[in-house]
Amino acid sequence: MSIKIRFVTGDGVFSKIIRSAQMGFWASHIESIQSDGTYLSAYASIGVQVMAKDYDKGSGEKTIEQAHMEIPCTPEQETAYWEFMKAQIGKTYDTKAIEAMAEGVFIGVELPPNLDAGCWICSSLHMYAFVKVGIIKICPVEARLVLPRDIFCALCSLGYPIKAS
Repeated sequence: MSIKIRFVTGDGVFSKIIRSAQMGFWASHIESIQSDGTYLSAYASIGVQVMAKDYDKGSGEKTIEQAHMEIPCTPEQETAYWEFMKAQIGKTYDTKAIEAMAEGVFIGVELPPNLDAGCWICSSLHMYAFVKVGIIKICPVEARLVLPRDIFCALCSLGYPIKAS
């Protein structure tokens, strides 16, 4: 049993801002890869959704780098992970978290508490799911503050290999 994820970045302004917030870390987005190859994540314009395998083709933002990771897990962890992730479909994108992160990068403002329960950015959604099912034992910061870099580092430190593509 395993959970497959994709780290990705594009050439658009939004991706560049997120990379800047991560002090240059290359991936600006994380997605879970379902068994049919579709992606499940939180997306800026539509919230938590399932996207087609080729959704980023012709979207206006060209994918410039991506890498995949396969995380071995127990059947119970895999089931709990997907149950949680699928239960989030339809929830909104946490635009206030992104705005606060951008302000923090540019003017030193800290992220306020999450006043919009039930909304996600891609990395907070994934970190919460990984902690919930015991793949990552503890979130190093408030889940709302987690960036793709943090998940990448946590999973790599646990010995999960990354495959560039």
